[in-house]
Amino acid sequence: MRRKLAGCVSCANIIISQADMLNEMTDDVKPIGGSPGTSVSGNEKGVIPSIYYYGPAHPAHESMYLEPPEGIHFSANRDPSVFETFSVAPVYRPMRKLGVNMAGRFFRVVGSPRRVPILTRCDLVHVDGAVVPITDKPWIIGSIEYASAIFSFDDTWYTRPTMRNSLVRLLSRPRCRRILTYSEAALNSLRLGLGKEFESIVAKTGVLPPAVPSRNLLRSPPKKDDDGSVRILFVGTHFFDKGGRELFYAFRRLKQKFDVELTFVTSAPKHHEEYFNSFAETIRKEPGVHLYSRIPKDVLWNKHFAKSDIFCMPSYMDNLGYVVLEAMANRLPTVTTDMFAFGEIVREGETGFLVHTPVASFERDRLRTPESVLRYREAVLNEKLFSSVVDSLEVSLGRLIEEDAARKRMGEAAFKDVEQGRLSVAHRNRRLYEYYREALQ
Repeated sequence: MRRKLAGCVSCANIIISQADMLNEMTDDVKPIGGSPGTSVSGNEKGVIPSIYYYGPAHPAHESMYLEPPEGIHFSANRDPSVFETFSVAPVYRPMRKLGVNMAGRFFRVVGSPRRVPILTRCDLVHVDGAVVPITDKPWIIGSIEYASAIFSFDDTWYTRPTMRNSLVRLLSRPRCRRILTYSEAALNSLRLGLGKEFESIVAKTGVLPPAVPSRNLLRSPPKKDDDGSVRILFVGTHFFDKGGRELFYAFRRLKQKFDVELTFVTSAPKHHEEYFNSFAETIRKEPGVHLYSRIPKDVLWNKHFAKSDIFCMPSYMDNLGYVVLEAMANRLPTVTTDMFAFGEIVREGETGFLVHTPVASFERDRLRTPESVLRYREAVLNEKLFSSVVDSLEVSLGRLIEEDAARKRMGEAAFKDVEQGRLSVAHRNRRLYEYYREALQ
């Protein structure tokens, strides 16, 4: 059985590796922030340890490639330039997507978490993206958004002892030094998913949110068009899952009382595509509303984020919502929902407002199941269920539109959180450096 398992895992990893090579995204070492030398011992006095970082090409990980902790030799699996060409809702190349999907199926069949082989010479391996490394070095697993992320968001794994035992066995190994989730909500989902077995790894766990790269912080806000209009911005794929419909209805009410504009940068998954295309016609006919789909990153940041006044994404499906941090980096107060980890990002009444959602894909006090996901997907298209969200959005957005001083104060407070506070690169790096130091003891 062990040989079969090892063979399947190797096969799955080969699929991913081949897909990566076809997409010119190999695991070659890219030195960043220091010169990687030969492997050294991190606990030798005066010797700088070497850290190898393996992460996904997602904006939430951009700052790790650009600004790793100081005092280490840092190398990574990709060059930071990959983020320059990103657009909103990037489309992954077919071979990469096929490889990842096939690998995910392999791991589910054999009852194993997602794995990736790391062969680079280093003192410590840090893998983000909720993937468990295959290595003979000590390692850290990070950026766990939700418990089932380790199993490609297959929510049936909680009920399968083989999967649970496989994960606990890997995370209990001495080489596993740290298990880092993005939020307390994500950590609690891991606790609920593992049950009593969580106690065997609890001492290794920690919470480390992502951070926005310093170069993306809006330090010198551009002069906005002085036409008296307040601009609301919505950015997010999955238009209905992220509350775009409710925001549109709330905007219609607000338009009757205020000089306000609304910009959507959005799209919809295939199972909502027909409904979205129909709804998009209504959006395009509405005065004061602008609708965009995939746009380059520089256009999103310079034209939309930098020139908006309020960010609003009343999501029902996010487990973190990194785009909220991007809005904060642009000095925008945020109106979102109280689901899952949003309350850990947005400080109610200080950096924005949280509205209650009657339906959510992720919940803090219970685990997702395939049945609950189906119920959610059916419910999210039922407009009647979300009338209370429209009411709450009207109130919260109305306050920010009406009270200029409060809106600007909250935007500045949000900016400080990502510039130098609890969601900043500096804070992340201080914590991460300590985790590296402890891991190498």
